[in-house]
Amino acid sequence: VASTGGFVFNPLTIPGCQLWLDANDPSGNGTTPTNGTTTTTWNDKSGYGRNGTSPVAVTWNNNTLNGMPAFYINSPTCTSSSVNTFTGNISITGPTVTAFLVASMNSTAGSYARPFSLTQQSVDGNNNTNVCMINRSSPTSASYNTNRTNSYITTMSSAAAYSTPYLSEMWYDGTYGYGSTLIGNSTTLGQVAIGGAFNITQYIVGGDYEAGQGFNGYIS
Repeated sequence: VASTGGFVFNPLTIPGCQLWLDANDPSGNGTTPTNGTTTTTWNDKSGYGRNGTSPVAVTWNNNTLNGMPAFYINSPTCTSSSVNTFTGNISITGPTVTAFLVASMNSTAGSYARPFSLTQQSVDGNNNTNVCMINRSSPTSASYNTNRTNSYITTMSSAAAYSTPYLSEMWYDGTYGYGSTLIGNSTTLGQVAIGGAFNITQYIVGGDYEAGQGFNGYIS
């Protein structure tokens, strides 16, 4: 993501970066797709080759989130072979993890839609202490929170607007879990006491394995 001052954020400067999905460069080779291009692969730029794949083609848009590119995700559930979520393999077994993404959600998203999950194959992340996710906070809200085994971390103090870009983050330090959401220049931070090692084997962009909790909107 480039700022108006010309600074370019590079996730590879983060120690231990395990996954980098860059909507500005989804092929991972510096080639900008044509607007409206569809693809079944979002290439990982972390150097570990943890590419995300989708059962069906996902549409890439070049000017969606504050003038930046994003994928349009419409995934009623991750249990169907017809959904357009990006899924890939990743291994996280320690007690710490950090993840963040930029997204905008539509009102038709699942009641507790998950724009991003760190999970296991066929596991409902809502009831498993080994995994974690960023999810919609209620069926009538555009707000997000962070969740690990039903230990919710509220990351917005007031109702948010649909179709508005947010920077959402979750991180766990082994003792506490934290969540934050940035809207414009306003940031809301929450935390909850929860620790223990993870056992994450898979990531999903745009969903989770709980039926009906798929995401609808744009993810960058």
